[in-house]
Amino acid sequence: MLAADLPDGAFDLVVAVHVGAFWRPPAAEFAVVRRVLAPGGRVLLVDQPLQPGQARAKADRVAGLAAPHRLAVTAVHTGDTPPRPSIAVELRA
Repeated sequence: MLAADLPDGAFDLVVAVHVGAFWRPPAAEFAVVRRVLAPGGRVLLVDQPLQPGQARAKADRVAGLAAPHRLAVTAVHTGDTPPRPSIAVELRA
């Protein structure tokens, strides 16, 4: 199924694991996510930072990329997941 075929507001939760397109510009995929997200829905982006201590910088970068699409970071979760720490950034409309 193509992104254009997804109905507007159809999803309560969108999860992306290790999808680099959400972590670096231009992050145009946020427009699709915002369109298909139901009112009150959540987005969860999961990744493993390359270096320990990168979680805050990665979350701030996502916040800046998502803001033009009316998505805001509501929580940042980190975990000790060898071989590198992991991060999950939660966003809401």
